[in-house]
Amino acid sequence: MGSCVMRNDYCVYVHTRPDGSVFYVGKGVPSRPYRRNGRNSIWQAEVTKMGNFLVKIIESGLTEEQAFAKEIELIAEFRSMGIYLVNQTKGGDGCKSLVFTDDVREKLKIARKNQIPPMLGKQSSEKTKQILSEIRSGEKNPMYGKKHTEETKEKFKNRSVARHWLGKKITEEVKQKMSESHRNKPKLQCPHCNKIGGSAGMKVNHFDNCKQMEIA
Repeated sequence: MGSCVMRNDYCVYVHTRPDGSVFYVGKGVPSRPYRRNGRNSIWQAEVTKMGNFLVKIIESGLTEEQAFAKEIELIAEFRSMGIYLVNQTKGGDGCKSLVFTDDVREKLKIARKNQIPPMLGKQSSEKTKQILSEIRSGEKNPMYGKKHTEETKEKFKNRSVARHWLGKKITEEVKQKMSESHRNKPKLQCPHCNKIGGSAGMKVNHFDNCKQMEIA
């Protein structure tokens, strides 16, 4: 009777547009990243519109379980940064069938409103941070050379606040703590344009991504 050997050649990959922006995260055996068959209809429509896609292997030499975990982590990371992905699940095993009734869709809608962010309280590995940085650097950043309109900024602001505080009331004590926390957050200064701001926004729009960076 033969023994069962666990495979450790799974990989996690991303599909990008010609400009380098990511639109899909996947996992599978070494040949899977390059195949077009077995993709969802939204992926097919995106690739048809672009004419082609590029493959970037994020990590290889993984067990299936490790690949599932890394895929879930990357999907959560990209979506937390506002990157639109054509993935129809959060990753991992996913759904075997995506034909939902109206009743199921309504339940999913309610569940999403109360969903805890998958990366809440977690930190990405340094390797993952480096990969994400490379993918979103310079012209690969989907917002490179662009600016959100004031109307869009207001929509983002209202959407995130409304979702988090839906049905809740903020006490004066909580307001005071939030104010103190905001004041005590470290500020960063871009060496290229000298702008000073919060760490999250500065890392995305300045430093290596700064429009005033001099390129030798």
